[in-house]
Amino acid sequence: MNTRETIIIYQYSERLKTELLIGFKLLTSIAGLEGEALRGAERIMAVYFEALLADVRTAQNIKKSTHFAKAESKITEALELLKLYEFGDMNRCISEAVSAITTSCQISMQALEEANLL
Repeated sequence: MNTRETIIIYQYSERLKTELLIGFKLLTSIAGLEGEALRGAERIMAVYFEALLADVRTAQNIKKSTHFAKAESKITEALELLKLYEFGDMNRCISEAVSAITTSCQISMQALEEANLL
């Protein structure tokens, strides 16, 4: 991986990690809702995670990565679970996506440190 690509992957990984953590917090906050409030929150969460998927796919277009692919798979799974209101399983999926993105971030960060760019 060249330096430019490494920097871009690092930036995407940091951003995706932050977005996933925000999604996790949002998910935690809607778990106690009921009725119309829950249905409205579910629609908003679906839009949020769809936008997040678009970011993951953009990163994947820059550099094919098993970490980005795993994050995409787990976010897609979480979206399916959202329709079923399976918040516990959604939390697991989002946690696994965070782990995959964190690994990608760590690999890029190490490469940038070795090049004395961090």
